[in-house]
Amino acid sequence: MTLRRPLFLAIALLAALAAWWSARLAFADLLYAQATPQSTRRASELAPGNARYAKGWADLAEGAGLSPAQSESVLQSVLRARPGDSEALIALGLRAELGNDFPAAERDLLQASRTDKGYNPRWTLANYYFRRQDSPNFWKWSRAAAEMAYEPAPLFRLLWNYTDDGPQILQRAIPDRSAIVRQYLGFLIAGPHWDDAAPAAQRLLQRPDPEDAPLLLAYCDRLLAAARGPAALALWNQLARLRLIEFPAIDPARGPVNGAFQTPPSGYGFDWRLNPADGIEVSQDLPGLRIAFTGSQPEACEPLWQYAALLPAARYRLAFEYATTGLSPRSGLRVRTVDLTAQPAVIAESPNLSNDDWQPVTLLFETPPTLTLARLDLSYRRSPGTTRIEGAVRLRNFTLERIR
Repeated sequence: MTLRRPLFLAIALLAALAAWWSARLAFADLLYAQATPQSTRRASELAPGNARYAKGWADLAEGAGLSPAQSESVLQSVLRARPGDSEALIALGLRAELGNDFPAAERDLLQASRTDKGYNPRWTLANYYFRRQDSPNFWKWSRAAAEMAYEPAPLFRLLWNYTDDGPQILQRAIPDRSAIVRQYLGFLIAGPHWDDAAPAAQRLLQRPDPEDAPLLLAYCDRLLAAARGPAALALWNQLARLRLIEFPAIDPARGPVNGAFQTPPSGYGFDWRLNPADGIEVSQDLPGLRIAFTGSQPEACEPLWQYAALLPAARYRLAFEYATTGLSPRSGLRVRTVDLTAQPAVIAESPNLSNDDWQPVTLLFETPPTLTLARLDLSYRRSPGTTRIEGAVRLRNFTLERIR
């Protein structure tokens, strides 16, 4: 009984001490959240080993009149309590840089990278060497940061601020890992550097993954939007050969893609695209597609279209079948082939579509010698002296063949 009482008291004392310390830390966190020089200082005093509190106090207090030397003293006290604390080392290094003490800045930042194997010290060093214009170390630490970046867009922007040499960035700073290459390709095609995306896309295609197909198709669409027909065609065919898309490779002498509408228009690459507009309803009507007009559609629109990979200075035969419901001979509805790279743009156009029974149509045309990309579309233009059409057209069995 005599031994149990001191043991019980010791346990109770430890429990009380733990509760007191937890309350102290909770109060310190509450003070830190107030974000004033006085509250952050008190928070750092209550938790002397917390680098975040000390750094916050140094940042705020310096703006409120604390001298740089006093601010540095606060951070040094953190390092005495927690040697190698990366946040304190980074803060000291950046303060040394502001004071033009570059040897001390480099020393502290490198020490932070040795004690903390995470992203932030490497990102900080990449920025430091960017400002110092130290090329070997900039590339070294940029790549080290890219190896573990979870939100790499700021790093990618830093790289492009350093140089506009896309191949050099890819070679020296982007690790050969699908996850980071995928993020880098997405960064490129979404911004002003999309024209440098081809090498990144090819690196991604070295290890084909169905997960990459949407991003690569987005790049294909970017090429098509810029009328880069040959480059878009090469990428599309590569995706098809690797079976990353459900469509076959394209032969510019034959087409189009999905001519029988066996699958709904996907809206990407060289497949059919629907152009949403009020008053137009599209449905699959195998074999074919049905497009209905309610009369409230725009007076001019292209509700259905696709990019066409055609050869320049070549003669083609375009054929398809259609049937209409409720459309007059002056329907204003036509199938066209449009040159996207020259004027005049329309190089082939059907008569107005108007026939209750299935009707075959054949158009012969020659492409201009300057053509690099064309478009096949269903075009509606309200005919003068008529109201907007109300009715429907069904389309099927599009074929496109080079005949010379």
